[in-house]
Amino acid sequence: MGRNIFQSDSPIGMIKAVRAIVHENASVDEAYEICKQGPKGL
Repeated sequence: MGRNIFQSDSPIGMIKAVRAIVHENASVDEAYEICKQGPKGL
């Protein structure tokens, strides 16, 4: 999972999306929206 996060266009958004799924029971659609809203780059 690490490489998929850190090589994505929006790694911060991806981390927030995974966190939402694991810790907040977010749906895939909700996590996708979180990922899209994340800043680009590190």
